[in-house]
Parts: sequence; structure tokens; C-alpha cells
Amino acid sequence: MNGYQSPVQPWQRQAQYVYGPGMSDKSKVTAAIYAFFLGEFGIHNFYLGKTGRGVAQLLITIFLAIVVVGPIISWVWAIVEGAQILGSHPGSPYHQDGRGLELQD
Repeated sequence: MNGYQSPVQPWQRQAQYVYGPGMSDKSKVTAAIYAFFLGEFGIHNFYLGKTGRGVAQLLITIFLAIVVVGPIISWVWAIVEGAQILGSHPGSPYHQDGRGLELQD
């Protein structure tokens, strides 16, 4: 081999995740899916490392389930957060995990 490498064509490139300082290993799409399907239990907030919010949603769901209002409150809260996570852009609070690192798109 003479050391020549053929150039990589644009269609041959693969999308790669960018890791490094300031980037989280968490995905905003995964967080939004958790919010839409398991959000009333705060699972998306636990995933992002925002345990305070996650515990709050879990407690609201558990303790107010007796009067049926708790799960509805937590569900609406989760749907709103899921939409905010999906629509977020780098630099916004909903595009960051619990440590303040930017989420992967």
C-alpha cells in the first residue's frame, strides 16, 4: 500500500454523536419519549438527573391518586415538559440534563 486513502464521499459518512466537555450522553428524544409515556411517574426527570422534579411528580401521582387529581396533574406536567424537551435548542434549560450538560439531538 502506498499510503493513499480515497476520500470519503458525503453519502458514506455516518452520523456520529458528539461527546466532550459540555455534552451529555443523554438523548432529548429518549427523554421526551419517557415524558410522554411514563411522565406521570417522573421517569424522564430521573433519566435526566433532575431527581427533585422526578420525586415531586412521583409523590404527586402516588399521594393524590386517592382523589384522581394527582395522576392528571402529573400527566399534564409531563406532556408539557416532553414538548419543551423536544422543541428545545442548545443553550435552553430544557436542552440540558441535571448536570447542565447539553443533550444529544
